Amino acid sequence: MLKNAGGNPICGIKPIKLGPMEEILVFQHDPFEDLGVFAEVLERQAAGYRVIRLFDGETPTEDWERIKGLIVLGGPMSVEDEASYPFLRWEKRIIHAAVNDGVPILGICLGAQLIASTSGTPIYRGPVKEIGWSSVSIAPPGSSRLATRISAPKCHRLSVA
Repeated sequence: MLKNAGGNPICGIKPIKLGPMEEILVFQHDPFEDLGVFAEVLERQAAGYRVIRLFDGETPTEDWERIKGLIVLGGPMSVEDEASYPFLRWEKRIIHAAVNDGVPILGICLGAQLIASTSGTPIYRGPVKEIGWSSVSIAPPGSSRLATRISAPKCHRLSVA
C-alpha cells in the first residue's frame, strides 16, 4: 500500500473511488494532453484504465493493490514547477513508490522526466528550448521488419541525463 512519510495512506484533494476493472492509472496534467492513440491500444487490449485529471484536483485515495501500471502523460509544466502545480509533489511520491514496488510505468515527455527525477536521475536545462518536429523510428516489439519512420512534434526545455 502506498503511504506518506508518516506511514498513513496517501490521500488526495478530490477523492475518487476506482472501479473494480480499472488496473492502469493514467496521470493527466493538462486537459489538452490526453491518452490519444494509447486509449485505442488499451481498449483493444481490454485493459482497464482510469484517467486521473491532476489539473482538476483529482487524486485517488485507495485500492493501490489493484494498480497494475501507470501511464504518466506530458504537460506544459516541468518537474521543477511544484510551487505552481502542487499536485506534482503528490504525483512524485506515487511514482517513487510505484518504482520501488516494481509497478510498470510509461512516461511520455513530462512523464519520463518525472520518473527519472523521482528515481534520482538528474534533470537539466538544455542549451536551447526544442520546439518543432523530429523523425522517430517505430517497429513492433520483437519485429525484424525495418522500422517505420514518422514525424513527431517536440516541445521541451529540460532533458534527462
